[in-house]
Amino acid sequence: MGCLENPKERSHLCYIISYILLFFALSARKLSSCNSRVCNKKAKNAVSIAMELADRAVGFLLSLTSLSIFTYYTFWVVILPFVDTDHFIHKYFLPQEFAILIPVFAGVTLLCFLCVFIGLVMLRSKKKKA
Repeated sequence: MGCLENPKERSHLCYIISYILLFFALSARKLSSCNSRVCNKKAKNAVSIAMELADRAVGFLLSLTSLSIFTYYTFWVVILPFVDTDHFIHKYFLPQEFAILIPVFAGVTLLCFLCVFIGLVMLRSKKKKA
């Protein structure tokens, strides 16, 4: 008997496998013949659990990326000036001038995109009022 037939013998792995399979079946629209409320409820639960797992994975990757960038930049700005210039670690970092130029450029770019976005939203809201 498989893990989908007997609910009392399901393990966590069987739950995960069944939800992943159900999610892929839903995305391919292969469950269109199932019209009962129970099947729709199971399908919605599977999709919400799959989306929650995807959100957690994306959140983990974003946290890991930001922590890596923060660690690299902190080492570059705070610790590297106290290391001898002929040390081998200097070949893994850009010159110190870029430690200021890169964040300033990123901030100005972000501010420009934010202003353009707010301007577009304001223009679209005026068109809807008229």
